[in-house]
Amino acid sequence: MFTETFRLLLVKALSALLGFTVTLTITQSLDVDSSGIYFLILSIVAVIIPVCLAGLGSYLIKYDGDIKLLNSFSILFVFISSVVISVLMCVLQYFFEILNGLEITISMGILISSVILANCIGEYLGNIYQKESKAWIGGAFIILIRQLLTLLLLFGFTLNNIRLDIEAAFSILLFSSLISIVISFLYIKDSFSFSNVSLERGLAFLKKSKVFMANHILATINGGLIPILLATFGTLSDVAYFSIPLKVVALTSLILIPLNRVVAPRYSQCFNDKDFVGLQSVCLFSARLCFLFSVPLILIMYFTSEVILGLFGPEYLKSSMMVFKVMLVGQLINSMTGSVGWLLQMTGSELAYRNLSIINLLITVISSYFLIQLYGALGAAIAYSFSLAFVNVVSVLLIKKRVGLNVLKFF
Repeated sequence: MFTETFRLLLVKALSALLGFTVTLTITQSLDVDSSGIYFLILSIVAVIIPVCLAGLGSYLIKYDGDIKLLNSFSILFVFISSVVISVLMCVLQYFFEILNGLEITISMGILISSVILANCIGEYLGNIYQKESKAWIGGAFIILIRQLLTLLLLFGFTLNNIRLDIEAAFSILLFSSLISIVISFLYIKDSFSFSNVSLERGLAFLKKSKVFMANHILATINGGLIPILLATFGTLSDVAYFSIPLKVVALTSLILIPLNRVVAPRYSQCFNDKDFVGLQSVCLFSARLCFLFSVPLILIMYFTSEVILGLFGPEYLKSSMMVFKVMLVGQLINSMTGSVGWLLQMTGSELAYRNLSIINLLITVISSYFLIQLYGALGAAIAYSFSLAFVNVVSVLLIKKRVGLNVLKFF
């Protein structure tokens, strides 16, 4: 388990470094409002992905039946649902302009829909790699290659003095995503068997995955929904001033994300085998790793915040400083509690986690509505950190009560 985690951590570290450079390059190439539009669309993509997957990716991790049949139905379903939902979203924005400042042309609508489709398929392929205990290979194919290609193409624009605009940025992202998806699909093509796919079996999968769908949506919404609320109740500049710190703070999850990929199947296996000692051992391993890697990184970021934000420009240094520090506080709590969401879902408490996530969503929306209008991006950061702390602290208490584990006992 440690070897797999280390490999995935290495892949994630390289991906995070490339992703940070991509964000920095795009921010320096676009003005603040254009950057706000770019990050707003990425937030919309993040919110739509779990809807299109319908919980099938998370259900796959726990499923122990005909994996090829589930994968084949799921990839077809994800393709259809992502096309339908993304086109519907673009049409609604075109006619009703729900989000301030986001103009949808036909070419832009096609680009956004294609990016959503590519990301949804990539997300499910990542779940397949996770199920097969090859999460680090999936990360290399799906994320690392995409980031590397995106960065090379952005540098190509810069070296040739080609002006980067929103459509060009998303064209680059789409091209890189498609290449990475093709490579990752070819590597695991034997994980599919489309000949036995039927609507009846597919509906049975969807019926069982609906709880995971709710949990996936609600878990994703906290970071993805707030920029959308900012665009609705605030300004595009607020979206940019919120999104840049959010991207940087995400680097502190460097260990948490790959760790989730590795320990989630172990949680499920130990729980199904009624191996409480093994479950406790995996939980302790997860908690220690999160604490040792994430907490020092968060503290370093807090005390070097001026240097970090200064890289993006003086406007971000001025308007995003407090936003960044407030987010780091919420992320500190998130890192110290570890993989509590996956632990609840893989140990038979997915309904409890869903209910908790619904309550957390209401808290996020209500607090964001008032705080954004009062404090703009800073208000959004306060709502983000509070909801992040709330869901993790309550999850710790639920795990203690239902599973009998104290996830805060690191040593």
